[in-house]
Amino acid sequence: MVMKCMYPDEGTYPFVLNSCSRLSDVVKLGFDSYDLVGNALVEMYRRCGDSGKLQEPVEGEAINDLAYWNTSIFEAYQNGNAQESFRVFKRMRMQRLEPDSVTVINLLRSSVVLNSLKAGKFIHCSVVVGYLCENLSVNTALLSMYSKLSSLEDARLFFKKMPERDCVVWNIMISAYSQNSYPKETLELLIQMRRRGVRADLFTAIPAISSIAELKCLEWGKQMHAHVIRNGLDYQVSVHNSLIDMYCKSNQLEAAQKVFDLRSHGSLSLFTKMKLDGFKVDLKYLHGYSVKSSLNSTSSMNSALLISYAKCGCIDMARNLFDEKELDGKDVITWNSMISAYSKHGEWPECFVLYNKMKQSGLKPDRVTFLGLLTACVNSGLVRKGEAEELIKTMPFKPDAQVWGPLLSACKMHSETGLAVFVAEKLISMEPKNAGNYILLSNIYAAAGKDSGLKKTPGCSWLEINGQVHEFCVAD
Repeated sequence: MVMKCMYPDEGTYPFVLNSCSRLSDVVKLGFDSYDLVGNALVEMYRRCGDSGKLQEPVEGEAINDLAYWNTSIFEAYQNGNAQESFRVFKRMRMQRLEPDSVTVINLLRSSVVLNSLKAGKFIHCSVVVGYLCENLSVNTALLSMYSKLSSLEDARLFFKKMPERDCVVWNIMISAYSQNSYPKETLELLIQMRRRGVRADLFTAIPAISSIAELKCLEWGKQMHAHVIRNGLDYQVSVHNSLIDMYCKSNQLEAAQKVFDLRSHGSLSLFTKMKLDGFKVDLKYLHGYSVKSSLNSTSSMNSALLISYAKCGCIDMARNLFDEKELDGKDVITWNSMISAYSKHGEWPECFVLYNKMKQSGLKPDRVTFLGLLTACVNSGLVRKGEAEELIKTMPFKPDAQVWGPLLSACKMHSETGLAVFVAEKLISMEPKNAGNYILLSNIYAAAGKDSGLKKTPGCSWLEINGQVHEFCVAD
């Protein structure tokens, strides 16, 4: 009816709903035992979002159709009930049915959701004893499972034994090395990939460029940049940003600027034209568009929106956006963005409340987290109470000049001369040629009145007049 462009009205649906009410007849008459009818029932319940009813039409019956079980396993996985996937698989095995590639792939995905390496290895064993050992899709799913569960050694050994490797397989292994901070191994794998004649794509380029940036291997970076341009990948924002990061870390700021200009010129021109034509940038409109386009599922997008609201003075909107995500769904970037937002708005106690909640959630604070907290300490005057010094001592990394510098400025602001001497010694040992540190410490001493009795050597100059040299000093 719909295919004939004839659309239902209020008189059509009562008949359709009345037909649905007779579904019990299908079971009573035994038609649900037919594969075609049974699978149609499963699909109907799946589309209605009532996966709990999937077993009801066929309760107590032996189901020998593998498609039914695969649909049930997939439905449980898709609805976020990964444990149910394995319960369905257990019932399927009781029917003495062997899993196929679809079964295995969905169960491996469920293992990742459960964060269970044990479950993943159990499914791997069923693959080994079965006939799926040489199935590329299954092997790819196994490799992906090991890499996502951070079992890098298992992933490496399995990768070496794989009889067939396409671009997707190489990408999984390259990404695994890159995400686990093995840049050298990532580059070696990229070299092997090229020698095997496998063409790198977008998902190869991003982790490869990131690893090249860590190694500061500029020659390889230029080769990767050329490959990106030849294959038309430079229009991708993620690749573009990775190239800028790579050139910056290699101290090639001019090259980074050129890459930035190539991408941003069109955007800046369009933005300028919008302003000239009287169009105002509406943050709420952009937020709505990101939700409508499903772009708000990434932490980078949410963090950008959060910071934008904070910079516009809408700290409450920023907090609402932060609270929208469940506690387990927030990553370090999201927490850092909210801490930074509170710090800039002068709500310093909230920074430390969030910091404690972040630790309770199981996430490890990084350098950006501590710099945000240190900024809060500096601006709030907590230096006097010793919180800033204590915070530096608890950092999981060795403090550098970026950490000690703001603390020295805070000491000057709050007249903490004793702490200033300690901090200045740290800074001077790290940056002995930075004159700014000496000047700042000198100003702290002067403000504390510790320059009494000191006399600055006056500047002198000499001038020759009529063959005689005359000396002039300051204040003469």
